[in-house]
Amino acid sequence: MPLINSGAVVAREPDVADPTTFAARQVEVIKLPPLGATMDDCCRIAEMLLGATPSGDTALTIAILTIVSQFELSVSVVYTANPLSGDGISIDVEYIPSRLLRLRGQG
Repeated sequence: MPLINSGAVVAREPDVADPTTFAARQVEVIKLPPLGATMDDCCRIAEMLLGATPSGDTALTIAILTIVSQFELSVSVVYTANPLSGDGISIDVEYIPSRLLRLRGQG
């Protein structure tokens, strides 16, 4: 869900990101095999939001990536950032616990 898309604020209170209005390219269904893995990065998210691979420096984009599965998943998040000076890289890893999402009418 884009909150800021290429520098344009699209969901600052009281405005909200409405998933029913997303373009088809902003929702993907993938089949992950047992013990399989995949990743999404800033380039892939930009492709989903903009419809094309960005080139060069791009404006600020902030989005929320939501993963929904019928099965329990192990999700690790790796945040990376480069300082403007180009000296080194910042890396932070977070492990996301699974949780059950109940739909209306389900127990």
